[in-house]
Amino acid sequence: MASNSMNLDALQLLTPAEAAKLLAISTIHLHDLAIHGDISYVNVGAGKKRETRRYRLTDIQRFEQDRTLISPIRRSTRAPLEITDEDLLKAAKIVARDRTGSIVKIDIRTLECTIYPMPAGKAVPPDSFPPDGPENFD
Repeated sequence: MASNSMNLDALQLLTPAEAAKLLAISTIHLHDLAIHGDISYVNVGAGKKRETRRYRLTDIQRFEQDRTLISPIRRSTRAPLEITDEDLLKAAKIVARDRTGSIVKIDIRTLECTIYPMPAGKAVPPDSFPPDGPENFD
């Protein structure tokens, strides 16, 4: 009995609205797919002049299976970013300011940190830093 129900399912014909709903597309899109030969249909109408299309459930399932894709992994075509020690030092100098306005000088090679309190009355833009210490603020 189970094999008979499977055969009936294979023969089940769906209206364009039912088939489109199963594929989550419009009936117009389904019509276009049929015209272009992407999906099979059965003409139950009066010949070629008065076609009435019906779609087999198995054809809908086959179409869905054929169109199921696994997206390939996309790799970046950009060259790897190169960061120099100088770039790291510049970034560290900007980031290392504390809330009191002190400046931290970091030596990338030795990872030594020197804290310089801001001179009174001096405002230093975030992207500037004295090369050798607070005495070079002028």
